Amino acid sequence: MHSTELPTPAFAPVAIVGVATALPGAGDLDAFAAALEERRDLVGPVPADRRADAGLGGDDPLAECALLDRVDAFDHAFFGLSLREARQMDPQQRALLELSCRAIWDGGRSLAQLRGSRTAVVFGAAAEEYSTLIDPADQPMVTGLLPGAQAGRVAHALDLRGPASTVDTACSSSLSAVLDACRRLGAGEVEWALAGGVRLLPVPPTPTEPGAESIVSPGGRSRSFDAAADGTGLGEGGAVFLLKLLSRAQADGDPVHAVIIGGAANHDGGRSNGFAAPSAEAQEELLLTAWRSAGCTRTRSASSRRTAPARASATPSSSRR
Repeated sequence: MHSTELPTPAFAPVAIVGVATALPGAGDLDAFAAALEERRDLVGPVPADRRADAGLGGDDPLAECALLDRVDAFDHAFFGLSLREARQMDPQQRALLELSCRAIWDGGRSLAQLRGSRTAVVFGAAAEEYSTLIDPADQPMVTGLLPGAQAGRVAHALDLRGPASTVDTACSSSLSAVLDACRRLGAGEVEWALAGGVRLLPVPPTPTEPGAESIVSPGGRSRSFDAAADGTGLGEGGAVFLLKLLSRAQADGDPVHAVIIGGAANHDGGRSNGFAAPSAEAQEELLLTAWRSAGCTRTRSASSRRTAPARASATPSSSRR
């Protein structure tokens, strides 16, 4: 027999003291917020240089994407890397190095101040297409291609000596990474944490690829729960947060962008009608657990399938998708 009582996980409030983002059509977080407020569509045609890199001609059908600019630009010397090693690194590793530095600077700290510290590095990663583009004759360095090396790369380059781990829970990888970092902070394992993730598309998706017609939206846009939904709109982007316990951040006078007051993760188990199908029951349980961990209360009965937090929304993370 298993208890049906939902647990109330302990959760110490965590401050986001530094933020760095790489978002299509928005140079920083403020620009992205403005785009959301103005309801601007940041999905557009694939640039000519990206089409050429993918070996596509002008008449090849290609889904529109939300793509970043200049994903090939990288200051390898700043991180003490040779040009050859930098070229063999997954661009996602390069982006995480840059975003991690920017997050630390945004938090009012220098790289030297965190060097040698017990800082956790936790990133979400669920794709490794770049390895298919490397010529085997070039003897690629395996450390530049493995998704599991993304967190270790940043920890090594910045001399951060807390745990470094890469989380792969498919679509929820970055959220799961942030939740894991919050738990490490709450347990007193580390004082600081870098958490987040990056997604780049070395080869833009096209609906004409084998099997892609059932996955990629021809228009490059996701329309969840809409009758017009026709597939997944893939895109690029990244974000890294510099995290610290709220109590310590306040005591040290650190800037606070936002506070994570609760979180939870679960899995549907066998309650859905298929491995990729969602379970309404499991998602309700996830929200209730996250809200409870944040000290929020329910205002409606469970039978109505509608609940609301009393004072603030939590940050749930699902390890299912």
